[in-house]
Amino acid sequence: MSEKNNKSSLVVIACVLSFGVEPRASSAFPAHSPKEARSSSRPELVAGKVWASNQLGYGQARPSTIYNGGDPTGRVEHIRWVDWGKAKAVGQGTAMYLGPNTTSVVDARNEPVTVVVWDICTCNGRRAYRNIEWFFPQHGQSFDATTYINMCTGDYASGKSDATRKKVQHTRPLAKRNHI
Repeated sequence: MSEKNNKSSLVVIACVLSFGVEPRASSAFPAHSPKEARSSSRPELVAGKVWASNQLGYGQARPSTIYNGGDPTGRVEHIRWVDWGKAKAVGQGTAMYLGPNTTSVVDARNEPVTVVVWDICTCNGRRAYRNIEWFFPQHGQSFDATTYINMCTGDYASGKSDATRKKVQHTRPLAKRNHI
C-alpha cells in the first residue's frame, strides 16, 4: 500500500472512531460504484420500437443486430456502438452490400457497414433514438441525415420533401444509395 493510501485509510478510521461517520466521497472514496451510478440514472435509450413483424434489435438498447424483418439487405449484424446515449450514436457492423452491377441479393456480399442512430425522442413511452441510417463508406457512401428510417413509425425519409416519405415494412434503408 502506498503512503498516500495509508494516510487516506487513517483519515477514514479516525473519522469513524471519532465521529461515527465516514468522510464525504472523494476521488479516493467514490460514493457509489459505477454500476450503482448507472442504475440510478434515467433509463437507457433504445432503438425506436418494433414497427413491423419479424424485426430484430428495434426497441432494444445497444442492439448487436438490426433487422427490418424481410429482405436480407435490411439486416446489420455484429454492431459495436460508440457514444450510445449521446445525441448521435455510431456503430460498426456487417451487412449485405448490393453493388451498382448487382441485380439480386443472391449476388450481394457481406461487408463492413456504418450505422448511425440519432434524434432522441419518446417512442412507445420510452426514451429512444428516432432515426437510423446505415451506409458503406468503402463504396463512397456517407452519412446523410435526410435519408433514414424513422424507428418509431417505420416511415422512410428519402432526402426529399415530406410528401415523398412512405412506410417501409420490409426493405433496407438506403436502398437507392446502395446503387451509387
